[in-house]
Amino acid sequence: MNKEQAFSEHVKKEYQKELDLYISEVDQFLTSIYSGQIERNYKKENYVFNFYLPEKQIVIDCLSLYFDSELYRANQYNQNKFKYLKENNIKLIQFASNDWFDKKDICKNIIRCKLGLSQFKINARNCTVEYVLGKNENVESFLNKYHLQGNVRCKIAFILRDKFTNEIYEILTLRAPYTKKWGGKENIEIARFAVRDNTSVRGGYSKLLSKVLEWCRQNGYIRLLTYSACSYSWGETYCKTGACFVEQTSSMYFYVGKNNKFKEVSFRFKHKARDGKSEKQCALEDEIYRFYIAGNQSWLYDLTGENL
Repeated sequence: MNKEQAFSEHVKKEYQKELDLYISEVDQFLTSIYSGQIERNYKKENYVFNFYLPEKQIVIDCLSLYFDSELYRANQYNQNKFKYLKENNIKLIQFASNDWFDKKDICKNIIRCKLGLSQFKINARNCTVEYVLGKNENVESFLNKYHLQGNVRCKIAFILRDKFTNEIYEILTLRAPYTKKWGGKENIEIARFAVRDNTSVRGGYSKLLSKVLEWCRQNGYIRLLTYSACSYSWGETYCKTGACFVEQTSSMYFYVGKNNKFKEVSFRFKHKARDGKSEKQCALEDEIYRFYIAGNQSWLYDLTGENL
């Protein structure tokens, strides 16, 4: 789909229908779980958000893979949204349309959790922690079911179970740092942290973290890196448990528009630069476009006990 086709009235109408359906489904879900005030099409300065919950100081933003791609939005747009809201003490929950339609249950669970409306309340003292090394089917299944980005290869997984029923409530996995900046045998990174749907474990993350830090120290690591997704987190859990804020990452993106439809392109396109042309030039030649998200905030646990 070239740019001329992408801007056609027919294409716009098709993706407006998709966006309208997305917003309608989120609206129905919100009204089914939340009894507080909901302001729709909430305007704040130069931004418009689909839903604002004033009692919770939360906005919910429904993004279209078409209307919020680089065809219409600057690469800093969603990151600037996050920064503006944070400065005004308003939390952001933001999903792209493919997240909602492909992983609706996970998106609903994130919303429910951020609103404090999880049905099942569990105490960490009634749980045990175990760990497994390498690939594990139970870990993969849990993360694919309850984490928006799904499972990813890891070194070790820490599992929080109910000591009476043996049911899994939370899983945290570790891997070698993803970016070269934090490369080195002394560093390790939290790859995934996921909680069972509709469940809140009081003290669950702290209990997992204590075992994680113990294992890291025993295995010679001195730094534990992690990230919070700006699309739906401020990273408060990391801050409260002793992590130091490192930086706001630059705007992140994936590609959309493959096969004449605005669907996420699944491969990492940056490896496709060719013939002396940049990744961006090759993408446009292949008629796919960047979709920029709000990015991440990075956090660091200093295992030496020293201030960074």
